[in-house]
Amino acid sequence: MMKHSLFIYLFSLSLAFSLLIFSQTVIGSGDLVAVICMNFDAKDPVAGYDFCDACLRADPRSSMANLTELGIISMELIITNATNVDSSIKHLLNDPGLSQKTKEELQNCLSLYSKSITTVKQAINYLKSDELNSANKMISASMEAPKACERGISEGSPLTTESQTLYRLNEIAFVITTPVTN
Repeated sequence: MMKHSLFIYLFSLSLAFSLLIFSQTVIGSGDLVAVICMNFDAKDPVAGYDFCDACLRADPRSSMANLTELGIISMELIITNATNVDSSIKHLLNDPGLSQKTKEELQNCLSLYSKSITTVKQAINYLKSDELNSANKMISASMEAPKACERGISEGSPLTTESQTLYRLNEIAFVITTPVTN
């Protein structure tokens, strides 16, 4: 009887400890998104916390993700968004109402966004290899694509909203990959 009670006690204790560890992991991961988004909000109060939170939490993996995994999630969002912008540009290039000059400028944007996708894929590889500084540099380079695209369109950009969104997604990844210094 004593052995049985001891077994139940130890089993209960280990179960309680396991649940405590599990809950700390879940809570810690959820807080990690909040911390990242507070840092993002400090960097870009116009887009703000809610934009960051909605973007990261849109991926169900974010609830259990560590910093590296959240970095990958944010970079995958950039790739998806840039791919969608590529499609929009290709559609716009077929618009007979756009001037030849605007079409040439959009062609430049297409090139910039394609390079951005390649750069972000490199950043993911660096992040997976724990090369945070290199990943950060790649994201920093990727952030230039939407800005350069917008600067390069002289007759009013049909991509302003998409470029702003892509820039802000890059900012989230930049916040995640920026090393913490004391």
